[in-house]
Amino acid sequence: MTGIVVRTVLVLIGFIALAVIAAPFLGEWETASVEEQANRTDGSLEPAPNIDVPEIVVEDTPLAPVSDPSNLRDVTPDGVTPAPDVTGELTRLYVPPPPKPDVPPPQKTLFRVQVIDPTTLKAGRDTIRLRGIEAPSPETACKLSNGNAVPCVRRGTTALQRLIRGRAVVCTYGEREDELIPGDCSVANQDLAKWLVLYGWVMPSASAPSEFAELQDVAEREKRGIFAE
Repeated sequence: MTGIVVRTVLVLIGFIALAVIAAPFLGEWETASVEEQANRTDGSLEPAPNIDVPEIVVEDTPLAPVSDPSNLRDVTPDGVTPAPDVTGELTRLYVPPPPKPDVPPPQKTLFRVQVIDPTTLKAGRDTIRLRGIEAPSPETACKLSNGNAVPCVRRGTTALQRLIRGRAVVCTYGEREDELIPGDCSVANQDLAKWLVLYGWVMPSASAPSEFAELQDVAEREKRGIFAE
């Protein structure tokens, strides 16, 4: 058994030695075979010809000036009336960008609104001053149906509370002024400032629209609020 193993090992060593000795000759034969195939002249595989590629030279030709009408190219398609001939110098006209569309200021819906006085509302951290109106002085008195007089500011505050009645108030805010935010507010599409002027609980401010003065005329004529006798 030992002899068979030894013979087998010797045969393997012989094959390995033969492969090492023959490897350089096999490499030269493969190289020669490839070169012969590349140089065959039977038409099956011709060597690549040497082609002289001419150098491409790009001339720096200046573009025709835009101001020269004779250099314009007519690109009018068939069936379309061509533009009139240009005879004068071309001028690039400035086209201003289109105007920005008027975007209405954002509105804010307020809940659980408190009425501080006829001109002031409070909702959360926001204190809103109704624009375009002024409250009467604290000394201004309004008569009740029983003949008693109470401050008109108090009656105006109560009237505004009854108008809101816990409903949501929609306001458009202006720029904050100290702790107050000027705003235009409404309840169910009823402008609060206009309503207060119409019923005589406040007066138009100097910056109020002319419409407010017309509403005050109605309040005076109807003897409402501070104008009641």
